[in-house]
Amino acid sequence: MNLLERNERPQPLPSQITCSGEILASRSAIDSAFKGDAIPPRWDGFYRAFPGAKSRGIVSLPEYSRSGERAIVYWASVCEGICGSGHLLEFRRYNGQWVFDKTITVWIS
Repeated sequence: MNLLERNERPQPLPSQITCSGEILASRSAIDSAFKGDAIPPRWDGFYRAFPGAKSRGIVSLPEYSRSGERAIVYWASVCEGICGSGHLLEFRRYNGQWVFDKTITVWIS
């Protein structure tokens, strides 16, 4: 199964990798906060549903190299207006541990 297929189904994010101040929310909860058909989406419902939030973060499951020694994760942060960025985070396995290697910026608005 490829990365796009794996990311079609929601997957729980391990709690040990969350950051202080972050709120984990299901895709359906976030989609519900943005309900309506406004283009661009209206953020007032998001702010009501997630008080204090300033942006929405998106993270993919990792995609691994055939050797199993490298992995890439897509991460993006989106905020109201023309605001946000998306990145590929590259990790490598070093002495049995995953180590961050580099960031590849995919887009900025």
